[in-house]
Amino acid sequence: MPEPRGSQGLFLMIDDDTAVLRAQSSVIVGAGFEEPLACTSGSLAASLIDAHPVDVILLDLLMPGEDGEALLSRLQEMRPDVPVIVITAVRDVDTAVRCVQRGAYDYLVKPVESDRLLASLRRAMTFRAARSICRAIGDRLLDGQLRHPEHFSAIVTVDPKMRAVFLFLEAIAPVSQPILLQGETGTGKDLLAQAVHLASGRTGQFQAVNVAGVDDSMLNDTLFGHIKGAYTGATEPRKGILGQTEGGTVLLDEIGDLGLASQIKLLRVLESGEYYPLGSDLPRRTTARFLLSTHLDLEDLVNRGRFRNDLYYRIAMHRVRIPPLRERKGDMPMLTELFVREAAKELDRPAPRIPAQLYRLLDTYVFPGNVRELRAMVFSAVSNSGSATLSMSPFKGAMGDSILLKGQNAEVPIEANERGIRFGERLPMLKDVTRALINEALKRSQGDQTIAAQLLGISHQALNKRLKRRHLPDRSQPSGAKI
Repeated sequence: MPEPRGSQGLFLMIDDDTAVLRAQSSVIVGAGFEEPLACTSGSLAASLIDAHPVDVILLDLLMPGEDGEALLSRLQEMRPDVPVIVITAVRDVDTAVRCVQRGAYDYLVKPVESDRLLASLRRAMTFRAARSICRAIGDRLLDGQLRHPEHFSAIVTVDPKMRAVFLFLEAIAPVSQPILLQGETGTGKDLLAQAVHLASGRTGQFQAVNVAGVDDSMLNDTLFGHIKGAYTGATEPRKGILGQTEGGTVLLDEIGDLGLASQIKLLRVLESGEYYPLGSDLPRRTTARFLLSTHLDLEDLVNRGRFRNDLYYRIAMHRVRIPPLRERKGDMPMLTELFVREAAKELDRPAPRIPAQLYRLLDTYVFPGNVRELRAMVFSAVSNSGSATLSMSPFKGAMGDSILLKGQNAEVPIEANERGIRFGERLPMLKDVTRALINEALKRSQGDQTIAAQLLGISHQALNKRLKRRHLPDRSQPSGAKI
């Protein structure tokens, strides 16, 4: 079945009154939709549906020839994925109930106000898009296969969580609703946005705008453009990003930093597709699709009054969390090897050998900067490498003396009753806690004492002394007792 065509949906009007068809067409085109198809009989409607990717059907019940209710049933059999809005002069509850039972999406009584007609069309488009997304997600979850894996080839991963993100994004890429990408800095939100643009099949450009720290007037000019003479120095008109990306995709990066005044204007664009270039009192329409990304918790910003809740609910319809690198354990070796090769090629030197111990070291680090931080570490290490084996010193230096290591809690103090620390009715002896802590550090470092010492915040020599001490008799206990 054809996918919904987005905000520029194609509608089919079936009514024997040509004056009604002209009036409906004028309202639809005036709202920014494509010129709808029109016909005066059910037989013509069938041929149009076969030849065109119709998104919504407007059906009059009272027409000569085939009964309107019978035609409704036939349309549902032909294209069950296409919502049908019944528009009729029949003010009868029983008729309305029968139409709904036969599959009608909505029932409007003539004469229909323009706003009500457009609202019903938009709801029908949203309904069809949601149903299409559910079907696409279900198909992909069943077979677990991307239809076009090349769209995501720029993102190197073997992680199941990232694979699930790919499957979901490919499923929702063809529809027009915004997508919110949430994830820490360096997780690849911009690459995923470009992948969505490729998977959407849109023919327009892809453009990204970082809105962090941009004031309202600058953002207006960047997004909406201006007319000639809009301000001093505006000697020529400017299209703006929306004017340049007709039929394309716009990524608004760091949307959580957008000012409240700009949030209102963005909400208007998302809801109506209309915007005003600076200096103009005539609205323009955009056919661009919006993607938004942030590393912030937007729900928290809403609760603190820094982000509009109506805008949040508008953009969070399709919300995707990008997992951080520390949750993608299987990707660390692959990414490290890739970045070593890239760095060596860029520096025009042989790629150094990667010591096995480096993987154990990297696995203990939480990488607050994620993939971007790993890449910077590797490039720095390769550029400073003077031997055939990659040195670990640059990595340790980049991690620093107070590195955030898995197993350490740099953000939550010890006295905060950390998860995983439980005490029985009798408190353990200090030596028991120390022994358990050392064992855990050795376990996490896969037996590497240097890394275990870093996890514990002590020197290698101090850890070595404690390990030797474990094999000595405890003088506070009878000879031969073990600790």
